[in-house]
Amino acid sequence: MKYHSLSLLLLAVSGSLLYPSIASAQAEADYVSYASELADVYSRLSELESQQNESAYQTSEKEDYWPSTALLETDGRPGWLAQVDLLYWAVRNPATQYGITDIGGVQDRGAVGDILSITPEYEAGYRIAFGKRLGHCVAGPEITFRFTDFDQQITERRIGSLRASFISSDNSENNDSDDAVNDITPDDRATSATANYDFSYNAYDLEIAQSLITTEHLTLRMGGTGRVMDLEQGFDVTYTGGDFQVPYRGFETSDYVGGGLLLGTELKWRVTNRLTLGMGAKAGAMFGTFDTRLFLPDDEPGVPTDVRSSERRMSTVLEMNVGLNYRRPWRRFLLTGAAGYEMTQLLDFSDRRVFSDSHIEGQNSHLIGNVSLDGLYARAGVDF
Repeated sequence: MKYHSLSLLLLAVSGSLLYPSIASAQAEADYVSYASELADVYSRLSELESQQNESAYQTSEKEDYWPSTALLETDGRPGWLAQVDLLYWAVRNPATQYGITDIGGVQDRGAVGDILSITPEYEAGYRIAFGKRLGHCVAGPEITFRFTDFDQQITERRIGSLRASFISSDNSENNDSDDAVNDITPDDRATSATANYDFSYNAYDLEIAQSLITTEHLTLRMGGTGRVMDLEQGFDVTYTGGDFQVPYRGFETSDYVGGGLLLGTELKWRVTNRLTLGMGAKAGAMFGTFDTRLFLPDDEPGVPTDVRSSERRMSTVLEMNVGLNYRRPWRRFLLTGAAGYEMTQLLDFSDRRVFSDSHIEGQNSHLIGNVSLDGLYARAGVDF
């Protein structure tokens, strides 16, 4: 009985000594299981958060770069813009005629053949723009400054018999025939002609525009533009040979400085999330001063024709364009690009004074016509 009690006592002492180790092992196993379950929960939460962020980014991308019917807050989105356009334009001025092909040969009167005039050519120009979005939504108002520069110089030479058309009446109606007093032999035949046309166009625009959302895929943009324009033109012709014993060079210049207001609209059609097709038009009135000069020398000793004019005039400007626009986000920036066709019609901007060659000597006519610009453009820009 004594030994049995001693055994129970030893077993109790051993159990009390081993219990902390057993309890610690069990707690450690429970902690490892809990940590594993917690890590699994965190992993699932992280996966859900990643999916939500990706969905939000895709939605934000669509909203940022194509206005929807909801007003979008612009915090953190691009608010400034900068653009550079490469222009490939040609200028068309009908008042650049300098002769008629004289297939009649020896005719003293009249003219038979084709009218010779400067042929339009395409050359490069540029346009830069810088602007700011003023409102608190992507489709809010914008103010943009643009500067357009396009210069062109065209030289055309004609070799062969021709009748000069850029001469004054006192030069073309000289009676230099020796066989009869009443015979008139116009001094207007040449064997070659060299014509030059210089054109310089600078436009400074300040535009305020607002986008109006019509449907999910169509946006109408309306705006007003204040424009200051500087337009310079020069035309000269040199005739040699034939009736011109020495080279004969006449020239005319026309300089315009003025300003006005244009109103315009542009319809944008969303083709994809990043591509839009735009079609726009502008029209307005310009008020400015035309300074012109016409100089025609005399091929014989005498007084040349040299007349000047300064006139203030109201003129009209029409513009149209169609192009494909591209937008792509990159970090905090929005990269933009565009390409298309545009044309500008300057009504009553071709100004010249011509002298008749068959009526009163020195009688002049004031001819007013239009100047056209048309061609392609390519644009690169960034919003930031």
